[in-house]
Amino acid sequence: MISNDFDGNGSTDPIMCYYAEGKLYPYAGRDAIIAQIPVLKKKFLRYKPYANATVQDIFTSDQLDKSNYLYTYTFQTTLFRNEGKSFVATSLPYQVQLSPVFDILINDFNKDGLQDILMAGNFKY
Repeated sequence: MISNDFDGNGSTDPIMCYYAEGKLYPYAGRDAIIAQIPVLKKKFLRYKPYANATVQDIFTSDQLDKSNYLYTYTFQTTLFRNEGKSFVATSLPYQVQLSPVFDILINDFNKDGLQDILMAGNFKY
């Protein structure tokens, strides 16, 4: 994610991005990014030029140099177990990865003396 006040309106604009073949592209489509940063409409009057635009094509090198960058290396739902001086990351089973997890409860639900994990993930439509 790259963030900066790209349009100079005093508000930070976060831009989620992804790498493809070594190039950095915005995740948002043209309409969404223009809704967030209206000044880009002048630069991308048509959809086709935006469709292949990298982040470097959209923003100036000065804007990108002054931006904040955040990176993620996995989107898996992961358990971080406290081992005292460090945390150990463990990816949760495949079934947990099939749907977003919005809430996690830890309790001994089946009264066997062991902590159980209950995860809830569903969309309201």
